[in-house]
Amino acid sequence: MLLELGLEDVADTRIGDPLATRASQRGVSGGERKRVALALELLHAPPLLVVDEPTSGLDSRAAVGVMRMLAKLATKQAVVCSVHQPSARALALVAHIGLLSPSGQTLYFGPADEAPAHFKSAGYPLPPLTNAAEHYLEIVADADDDNAQQALLQAYTDGLERQARGGTDVTAALLKLEPSAAAAEAAARPAGVGFVVELRALYWRAHTNNMRNPAFLRAMVSRSVTMAVVIGYLYSGLSGDQGRSQRSVQDRTGALYFVLTNQIMSSSASLRAFLAERTVIEHERRANLYSLRAYFLARSAAEALCQLAGALLFGLLAYWLVGLAPTLVQLGLFLVVISLVTLVAESYVVLVGAAMPDERSAAVVSPVVLALLMVCGGLFVNAASLPPLFTLLNKVNVFTHGFSALMRNEMAGLTLHCAPSELVGLPPPANLVQKLASLGVAWPEQRCPVERGEQVLEQMALSASISSSVAALLLLLLAYRLLAYIALSRRLRSPLKR
Repeated sequence: MLLELGLEDVADTRIGDPLATRASQRGVSGGERKRVALALELLHAPPLLVVDEPTSGLDSRAAVGVMRMLAKLATKQAVVCSVHQPSARALALVAHIGLLSPSGQTLYFGPADEAPAHFKSAGYPLPPLTNAAEHYLEIVADADDDNAQQALLQAYTDGLERQARGGTDVTAALLKLEPSAAAAEAAARPAGVGFVVELRALYWRAHTNNMRNPAFLRAMVSRSVTMAVVIGYLYSGLSGDQGRSQRSVQDRTGALYFVLTNQIMSSSASLRAFLAERTVIEHERRANLYSLRAYFLARSAAEALCQLAGALLFGLLAYWLVGLAPTLVQLGLFLVVISLVTLVAESYVVLVGAAMPDERSAAVVSPVVLALLMVCGGLFVNAASLPPLFTLLNKVNVFTHGFSALMRNEMAGLTLHCAPSELVGLPPPANLVQKLASLGVAWPEQRCPVERGEQVLEQMALSASISSSVAALLLLLLAYRLLAYIALSRRLRSPLKR
């Protein structure tokens, strides 16, 4: 395909943006861009290729190059294109032409080399040293000259009548229709290139586009490192004896919810994952270049890879700087939960982006729902105290299940101690008088308010096990992705279904 369309020299060149100010971002030329667009349409070898104004916006040299390429394709399949003001060299490459009046009537349709005779018979011969296309369009497009249009229409009608009286099939005689080699080839081969090939190609494109945006990658890494340092500085001192004090309960709880909130809110970067490409995807889907399922899976995988990389970097740094539970098993569970929370939040954001008609609407809806989920996540309001209306939000909530899993991973088996000033209960007798007065009295021993991490979990109504919380996160992930796919399929509904 690259050789046939003359694109082998720019095979590794970015398509680029024609309006970019930097030369490195402009990519291929205008003529090459047109040929790339044609290449996309030719991937499935259509028996009839209809091209609308392929030379518009190109200089004369590039326009002739595009027309030459179309003429080469016309030797293998039927090609129909609309052209405005073609040059003499471009017109010489056309086999048959059709001319329409401003009102839409056919004034001529036939071989290009017979058009001068047709205009001469109507009283409008081609002047010497004149571009035939300019002469034809000057006469045909003049809406005020009804006589010229009537004369051309009459000449064309008389020619059709003469051919009809001679028993000639007019359409077959003009077009000399023959079976298309491309049509025969397309009929012989299976439809499409296969789901796996589509998935691989689309993933490569999505991943390459992400890698070509170094500013985004730098911002993601900077965000992960900066927030980890902030959390580490704010909640430092949870390791060692300080991490087992009564005050450490509040610090540990706040640190885990801060980590959770940071990852969920950071997923808003995926809001434009499908919104930014919607116009391109709509065009490619109308051309039936690939299935929506392959595109959705490939784009989701490429986006999830970036999000997971940022989540793991942030999680490792925050875990070490804060000084959370020291065992490798607890570290592994922490990273698993953080990764799942990140993917669930990203799936929710993708769902909003796929369902909303534009980016501004999505930017309004997404934070409102996330704020409601955050309030019902188990920290600000105890799950046992939630009103009935918000109970459902607590059940289907990424904050709830993520927070419960992180808290159980951190608090289960944790033993806490108290400073003397933190003990609850009456202090023992301090002098001789008090000791004599308390003879025979069973004096209650002072104790810590919270001695085990399980007491914290019970007080906060976080009774779910880590496995059940992880399972709930997986279900939310699948549900959000499925709903996002359904929303996107409704937005990008194609007349050509696969």
